[in-house]
Amino acid sequence: MKHGVRKKHRLRTALIIVLILVICGFAAKYFIYDPAMEKAAETTYEKVIESATSDNSAESRKIKEAADSLSDSDKAAVSKIIKKHITASTAAKLLKYYKDGDYDKLKEFAQENLSDEEMAQLYEIYQKNSSN
Repeated sequence: MKHGVRKKHRLRTALIIVLILVICGFAAKYFIYDPAMEKAAETTYEKVIESATSDNSAESRKIKEAADSLSDSDKAAVSKIIKKHITASTAAKLLKYYKDGDYDKLKEFAQENLSDEEMAQLYEIYQKNSSN
């Protein structure tokens, strides 16, 4: 009889440990990973804008004005898309494409990585803010 009781205790202990690990995993995702990814997306957005407006050309001033005129909801939408698709290495690559004026590569990246809905959302934000 004792042998069966020990198995039940081991099984119960194992289930409790697994449950604790799952809860810790969810907590880490929501309290550590998600906020870190939000901050990374925000920083990436800021760095891309900063780099794109680093000189004093007419195009840089236009980009800066457009970025400054974005509403908080538009900035959040752009950051969400950035967070979903851009890593540090792809951000560097995309920034190089932009600096080199290789807009075909930028379009290719967008077509390969963004959904139709995300493309439409970015285009809508662009249209709304380019008319200002």
